[in-house]
Order: sequence, then C-alpha cells, then structure tokens
Amino acid sequence: MSAGSGVVFLVGGMRVIDHKITMGTLVAFVAYQMRLVWPIQALMGLYASLASARVSLRRVNEILDAPLDVVEAPNPIALVSPRGRVTLNDVTFAFGRAPVLEHVSLEVHAGESIAIVGRSGEGKSTIADLLVRQLDPHGGHVLLDGIDLRSAPLADIRRHVLVVDQDPFIFNATIAENIRYAKPDATEADVRAAADAAGLAPLLERLPKGVDTSAGERGRALSAGERQRVAIARAFLADAAVLVLDEATGALDPITEAQVAAGYEAVMRDRTTIIITHRLELARRADRVVVLEGGRIVEEGAADILIEQTESSFAGLFAGARRLAHQS
Repeated sequence: MSAGSGVVFLVGGMRVIDHKITMGTLVAFVAYQMRLVWPIQALMGLYASLASARVSLRRVNEILDAPLDVVEAPNPIALVSPRGRVTLNDVTFAFGRAPVLEHVSLEVHAGESIAIVGRSGEGKSTIADLLVRQLDPHGGHVLLDGIDLRSAPLADIRRHVLVVDQDPFIFNATIAENIRYAKPDATEADVRAAADAAGLAPLLERLPKGVDTSAGERGRALSAGERQRVAIARAFLADAAVLVLDEATGALDPITEAQVAAGYEAVMRDRTTIIITHRLELARRADRVVVLEGGRIVEEGAADILIEQTESSFAGLFAGARRLAHQS
C-alpha cells in the first residue's frame, strides 16, 4: 500500500507539473485508489482468518471425538435418600504413570466428619473428584451406602455429594441467585440464613442492595474470599448427604475462617462431611483426621492427639497455619 501510494504521488505529481492532468484529477484518483486497496487488503486478512479458523475447527473436533473418562452405567442403581456412608476400598488412581493414590482404604460412617490433610500433590483433591465421579479409580471401588458410584446415576451422585472447592464458579447474577443455585426452591429466609452462616453478613450490610447485589461476570465484583463464602453459603443451603470441603476457606482470613468454621458445625451435624484442608482450625472440628503421604494413609486419629504425639509430617503441616494465626 505504501509503495502504491508513493508511485501514484510521484507519477501523478509529475503529470500535474507538466499540466497533463489537473490537481483535482490526482486527488480523485488517490481517493479511488484507497477505495480499491482496502477491500483487497481485507480479502488478504480473510484468508488468514480462514486458516486460523481451520486450525481451531480441527482442535474442536479432536475434543468432541475424545473418549469420555466417566460413562454412566446402562442400568444405573438409583440413590434413594442415602445416609452418607462413604467407603474407599483399595482405591488406586494415577495421572499418566505416576500414582497419586495407592491402595487407599477409608471408611467414613454416616454423619461422621473427617479431615484429610497432607502436603500438596498427595491426592487430597483427587479423592474429592472421585467422590463426585469427575474421575473413576483405576483400581478399587468408591462406595456410597454400599453402592459403587460407577453403578449409580451421575445426577444422583451430584445431588447427594456436594463439593466446595478452592476456586468456585460464580455466575453473573445476584448473590442471592448464586446461593439459591444449590436449591432453586429455597425461601428468602433460607438464603439469608445460609449467607449468615457463611460469614457474608458484614459484606451484605455494606452493599446498597444487600443480597440482591450483582456478583459480576465470574464473580469479579467480589474478592476471592467473598466468592468462597458465596460458595460455602451455597453448600449450607443444599441438602446433600455428603459434603466435601476442598480447601474451601483457603482465601479467608483467620477471623472470617473462625466464623465460617462455627457455621460448619451446624451444617456438619448429622451429615457426612469430608474436610480437605491445611488449616488447623477446621481440622480440630472434625471427628477424625486422616493424614495422606505418598498417596497412602499413614495416620488416623483425633487432630489434638496427633499433634501432641508426633512431630512428623502432620505436625509440620500445621506449622504454617499456627504462624499465620499468631501473626493475625
């Protein structure tokens, strides 16, 4: 385009100087030249866009053709009012060649609360994914009330087993609508009670519209800790038989965490609760603590007893939590 414009100005200027054309003719020619060149350039850009779209379409087809990791059984066994007894029977799972869980066996009685602790990468979150059947074990069985999850309908599993993870998804809707997502027929009083139990009361008092304030796209109008509290309120509202809290208070300060933990005690009562955490405050509230190391269960017992009796990995695990609480 630059070379073409330079040639037009050079040749056209010489012809104007020689009085072979007028200045108006040169200006008109330049204007028509620009009208011609831009569509040609746009066609060149269209070719580049088509090439990019072709690559993207190929990738989309690869994703659509990929085999499903989790497939529902042809004749699933319905989960009717499960009590919440969770059993991991010799469970093994690996990402690629490296095993994440190796022959893990664990029994969680109905209504019991346990805390699963361990360093990062020990397979704690993998257990949460297995419980909601985002993944299937490569060996062993995951049972709910004695029914293998691979034999149960996916809709039933995700209705009766609820996971609150570290980075929850928040919809571009009001805070009340985000909380009510767990139970669409919940009353306004139920939503407010769940919000209070999750420590949202101070935030809602500051907001001009309170619980009817929009959370923004993907919850961007809220901080990370506030998004976690909305997800925790959603969990309080849901009537799930098994509640899995996967680092659900990771973005909360110690004061708010203590408030949320107090709310946990209400929702954990008579409900099977599995707490995956690095936080001492939450682990102490569980009936039992399970320590994962190297993809295996190495210790079990009450949190206070384990902390007093051992200076091994479990004690070191909470050292950072103690320092954080002391500084706060």
